[in-house]
Amino acid sequence: MPLLRIVGIWLVLLLVWWALAEGQLSGFALVWTAVVALLIHKIWPPFPTRLHWRHLPALIILFLRASLLGGLDVSRRAFHPQPQINSYFIDYPLQLPPGWARAVWVSVIGLFPGTLSVAVADKWVRVHVLDDGLEVEDDLKALEYHLAAFIGFGLPTAPSIKEAI
Repeated sequence: MPLLRIVGIWLVLLLVWWALAEGQLSGFALVWTAVVALLIHKIWPPFPTRLHWRHLPALIILFLRASLLGGLDVSRRAFHPQPQINSYFIDYPLQLPPGWARAVWVSVIGLFPGTLSVAVADKWVRVHVLDDGLEVEDDLKALEYHLAAFIGFGLPTAPSIKEAI
């Protein structure tokens, strides 16, 4: 099974290389994509055995919405004569299992308007929020819920941030 995973990663990397190099492949590409595939296999935990693809569209829509709103929020703040910043931190209680799903969640929350993960503990993520006028808790819960549904991990009801702190 690990060999199949390594070969799969290698083929994806090779395809990306081929596309970026406009259809040109060399020995250099073959060797370096193989080395990177081995490193990815060692560093990145394997995906769950079964992904629930019917939940992917909702996850993609949430991701695109967050990216668009995050970009608009950053541009609005950048061009405003007096930026509205009143930042604070929240400790968000994680329910996703450790591994790649949690890593993806922590990476993606930076795309939401005015948010960035700054510290990860065993069951908590400290999130920096740019403005206290932003209500981010529902977005964080929605992302966690949709990602959990995609990997087939049933989430109990997420505790309220106000109750957890």
